[in-house]
Amino acid sequence: MAAIFIVGLPTTLLKRFNAIADRGQLEVESILAALGVEGYFRLSPDPDQAVHALSAYADGLTNFVDAKILILPYAPIPPSLAGELGFIEDEGGSITRFSAGQGSWPKATVSGFNEQFYNCVLDLLTSYLFPQGPPRELLPSQYFAAVSERQKNVLIPGASIALCDNVARTRYKFMRIAADALERLAVDGLEGTVEDFFKPFKLQHAQSGGIFAELEVFRAGKSLHRGGCHTHLKQGDGTTKVAAARIYYYRFDLSGQPYVAILYAGPHPDHDVLRQHSLDG
Repeated sequence: MAAIFIVGLPTTLLKRFNAIADRGQLEVESILAALGVEGYFRLSPDPDQAVHALSAYADGLTNFVDAKILILPYAPIPPSLAGELGFIEDEGGSITRFSAGQGSWPKATVSGFNEQFYNCVLDLLTSYLFPQGPPRELLPSQYFAAVSERQKNVLIPGASIALCDNVARTRYKFMRIAADALERLAVDGLEGTVEDFFKPFKLQHAQSGGIFAELEVFRAGKSLHRGGCHTHLKQGDGTTKVAAARIYYYRFDLSGQPYVAILYAGPHPDHDVLRQHSLDG
């Protein structure tokens, strides 16, 4: 699914909305809006530069019909941005424009830009994008399981994620980002160094350590592959065990097919890991 693009998202709502979108596994790009000196919203940081953000979004689409753009009603749209929006719409992109004071959208009044206003906008935007209700935060184990369900070449043998949810809650986001990164590694493969691959995800990668993770793969009771490594993703050093989140993974090829096996995810392990996995389904 192409990312949703939001024009005029109040800066005050960015963190709260991104948390909701993250829980719903919805990719979002946006042009923000901030209150100006006159007390009304304007596109931020510079209205005339907003078209560049939209153009970058459009350039990343396979086809303009994949565009899904929401325009919030509180910041004026400069002519250059309006022209780009019109072009995308003419090419078949989906553009939804909300109107202040219509439906349930609050009016645009200086005295009305208060906490109640922001909560209302957030609720309306959330209910539009998630009509079945606000998404609940997936536990790390649920997130990893969903990745493996989507990508059959992401393996989770045995009890690999049994302790996943025992990490400190402050590490849950790390676990989800790591799961996304390992899914991309399984799908796209590796070009360049493994450190370069994980850098855009802002993940700390290690290729050595005291723990060795090993995997044996079977089909019809026959051993097809055995190997292991020290490679892992981590967050938290010199801290408590539950805050020292670790994800040990192993990349290998079998009959020309690449696989990524998640061999351990959870608090810092105390001993080596040996997993077995059957490809019989």
